[in-house]
Order: sequence, then structure tokens, then C-alpha cells
Amino acid sequence: MSGLSAYQQVSTRQLTRIDLLVALYDATLRSLKRGATLLTQEANEEFQQERLKATRLLLGLLSGIDPEYDEVAKNTYRLAIFALDQISEHSPRHWDSAREVISQLREGFHSIRAEANRLQATGEIPDIQAESTMSLSVG
Repeated sequence: MSGLSAYQQVSTRQLTRIDLLVALYDATLRSLKRGATLLTQEANEEFQQERLKATRLLLGLLSGIDPEYDEVAKNTYRLAIFALDQISEHSPRHWDSAREVISQLREGFHSIRAEANRLQATGEIPDIQAESTMSLSVG
């Protein structure tokens, strides 16, 4: 294992659930911004790669939402689906719309970060399991 791989593995294990979620939202926002920029620059090949990355990130967000859990989860799911639909359009305006929605969701999760970390520290929210095969690659 390289030094970088070891560092990434350790630093990912030290992150809390909310930190990982906010990092995923941050990566999604970067991808949405880059996609809109590439559209305006008419860089089609790079744009297609960025659209794929943004789609994967949005699907990652969606995979962690149970819309049947409660009304907040249902609305969060609907907003993420809306963002996914927006990036199917070949328009910077649609990509900016998706970015605005995801930004608002990210801010909501960031605003509860301290409370979520406290709940995880007290065991009310379970820790990320050490045997988890989850990896975070947002670069």
C-alpha cells in the first residue's frame, strides 16, 4: 500500500458520517460547476466525462436516501432527482439550477454537522463500520 493510499484510508476512517456526506455534496457541487463551465466553453468531450462524474455523484447521494423514512428524506430525494434530471439537459442554466439545489441541501447538512457529530460520539448515530468496503474518492 502506498503512503498516499494509507493516508486516505486512515483519514477516511477518522471522518464522521456527516463529514463524509458533506464531502460528497462538496464533490458534487464542484462537478456541477465544472460541467456548466465546460458547456459554456463548448468542450464537449470533457463535458461528457464531467456529466458522467456528476451523475455518479448524484446517484451516490440518492443511494443513501430512503424516501420512505420520513417527509424530510422524501423531499431530499425529490430534490436530488430534480438535480439529476437537470443535468440531462445540455444547458448551463440547467446545470446551475442543479448546483443551486444541491448547494441548499449541502448547507442544510452542514448546519447540523455539530449535532450529528455529537450524536455519533454518544452512539445515538452508529459509527461507520471498520469492515466497511466504502471508499471516498472525490478528486
